[in-house]
Amino acid sequence: MATESSKLIPQRIPIEVLGSKAEGGASLSGHYVGFDRVMCRFKWDYPIVNLVSGHARTCCRTPKQKITSEDLERYGKDAIMNRPYELERRREKFLGFTHVDCESCVRLEANGVKAPRSGADAWVREYWLRWGYGTSPFETADVLFPQIAQSLERNDRRLYSYRPQMLEIVLGNACNQKCTYCSLHYSTQWAQELLQFGDVTPEKLAEEFPEAPEKLEAVFWEWFYDLARYYVDTINLLGGEPTYNPKFWPVMERLLHAYEDMEKMPPWPVEVGLITNLNLSSEALRKLMNLMPRLTKRLRFRLQPSIEATGRRAEYIRHGLKWPMFEAHIREVCRMSHQLGLSPENFQVGFQTALNALSISDLPNFLNWVQALNDEFGLRMGLMKNLVSFPRHHNPMILSPDFAAYLEPAIELVTRCEEENDRITKHQNHFGSWYSYRVDLLQPLYQRLRSVERSDFDLSSRQHFLSFIEQNNHRRQVDFLRDFPEYQEFWRLCEAGRSSSQGVQA
Repeated sequence: MATESSKLIPQRIPIEVLGSKAEGGASLSGHYVGFDRVMCRFKWDYPIVNLVSGHARTCCRTPKQKITSEDLERYGKDAIMNRPYELERRREKFLGFTHVDCESCVRLEANGVKAPRSGADAWVREYWLRWGYGTSPFETADVLFPQIAQSLERNDRRLYSYRPQMLEIVLGNACNQKCTYCSLHYSTQWAQELLQFGDVTPEKLAEEFPEAPEKLEAVFWEWFYDLARYYVDTINLLGGEPTYNPKFWPVMERLLHAYEDMEKMPPWPVEVGLITNLNLSSEALRKLMNLMPRLTKRLRFRLQPSIEATGRRAEYIRHGLKWPMFEAHIREVCRMSHQLGLSPENFQVGFQTALNALSISDLPNFLNWVQALNDEFGLRMGLMKNLVSFPRHHNPMILSPDFAAYLEPAIELVTRCEEENDRITKHQNHFGSWYSYRVDLLQPLYQRLRSVERSDFDLSSRQHFLSFIEQNNHRRQVDFLRDFPEYQEFWRLCEAGRSSSQGVQA
């Protein structure tokens, strides 16, 4: 029997009005999509669990939700992925609604950039049929979804997830950097700065960082041993800076034991990734690399250093970073990987490049630096796609069209090197693909950035950019225009916009 709401769903549905919750009060209600654009397999196969604060979510671009002691008592292992909040979000996907949680992808698509969310056909192919739920390999979203929508109940088995594919384990916000686009949620350095200048109270900090329920880790590892390790192909460790958290080494041991205890490994390669700022001690780096021979007996390991610029620009964006030390650590990783006998079959380095409004101008220098390392050491390090949407003043879409010129040599370089880099790493359709970096990120960004059209939201974000940089210069005793002289004209454009806005208000 059809639910009351499903009877009201037309073939194409307007997105839920997001204006009340969207940053700056901007509304996205003008965009129209059907279930194909709304559906996303990440809601079923991409859990993220914070073992320190007790928060969890599905998909890295959605808001975190607290797992309570009551959740653990009531739902047991289902508290990890199948709490009522997540079931309702999945139900909305089938019915064609986009919840405000998915605002990030909507805004990327509105700017002409490919968003991470997968679409309905990918959900059918990569989740439904992959795990044997479907009845025929010829099932398509156009046939399947209207049928599901007509009979979907709130406790429908299709709303539950027991087949995670990518798992991210968050080890708190302890960090020794405060990247400009980051926040107190991922950096203790940010939290301390906001506390120092009165932007947040001690009470608010305590509220933002509750302690995880006492039983969470026990339930999580029970869930992982009994279920997740048999299905995941990717496990990422995140922070903060994960290696700064005392849980890091014990978690690595638990992961290793979980797969060393398995009589038969899954039929696909299982990859463990560490997202790190690599701003760690030489002893910690050597300890990590010395763990590789044991880890790579059964698993692949991917080191993901977070960086997207070089020199002083990198140090401005990632405050606390020492570029000479970072570069020395990368070279040490390259050297040790050869000494330890690691190969692209079991070890990969892929740079986590969070492209943002400050990094675009240095992208050609950064990519040339990466390729020079590739040529010297033969590792063929990858490029991880990531585009900053929030905070709004870090979105590259706020930049003027002349910044598209910086993407032209970047695209040319990637085009020239992508075939060899992807062939050696065998990752053309996986993490770090240079081809995908060009086709799915750089080229759409270039086309959108060179256009003179900007949304009102992006134009007004320039004032946020101006205010943030002025505040950042003062609080951290840095000089933006000294480190980014190529932004002089854009700076004047932002100032003109602020003067015009103040004149209108007057």
